[in-house]
Amino acid sequence: MSTQGGSAAGPRKLNENKPGEPPFQMKIEPDSVLSFKCQPDKNIVNSGPINCDLKITNSTKFRQTFKVKCTNNEFFRVRPPLGFVKPDESITLKVTFHSLTKFPDNNKHFFAIYHFRTDDPVTPARQLWTGVVKPEGVKRILASFETSEGQPIPAPTADEMKAAHAAGLAAATANVTASANAIAPPASMPSANNNGTPAPTPPASAPATPTK
Repeated sequence: MSTQGGSAAGPRKLNENKPGEPPFQMKIEPDSVLSFKCQPDKNIVNSGPINCDLKITNSTKFRQTFKVKCTNNEFFRVRPPLGFVKPDESITLKVTFHSLTKFPDNNKHFFAIYHFRTDDPVTPARQLWTGVVKPEGVKRILASFETSEGQPIPAPTADEMKAAHAAGLAAATANVTASANAIAPPASMPSANNNGTPAPTPPASAPATPTK
């Protein structure tokens, strides 16, 4: 598993809090790894979106506002990325992975969930999270890519990535060409007058009489 930072006790794990970060005070499911299930016989570069649920339950006695960040906005989408959750209330976030050009390595990406207490019933969550905000709880969830049997899916080699990218470009070029051919009129089609009727074909010019 990837690590970063370090201390006398050893390097910090990717899903562990940084020194000084407060522990997460709510309940979250799953609480350590968010697994994206993929088809083992398909390159994920060419697959469609993969969705997962991330459930937050407010186990505190106070209304909380939360915000979710991810390590790469090109790979992941979280909806909603921020909001509110009342005491004893649960909210399910929709997390989507979609990539056309890259295959992320396992256990190198994560989602960071932050929260703090708020009694403000008027200010939108987005405004509460602007400026300098000190969260009261932090939790990181690793992203993992697995088969339906739970086996990790290895990232493709550089050659496989190049081949997948070339195939994607060829398919896109073919689609553009087909669309252009479908809407382009034949070269021999006469132009139309303003009233929509075909314009008459002009008579052929008589050959010039040579001068003596």
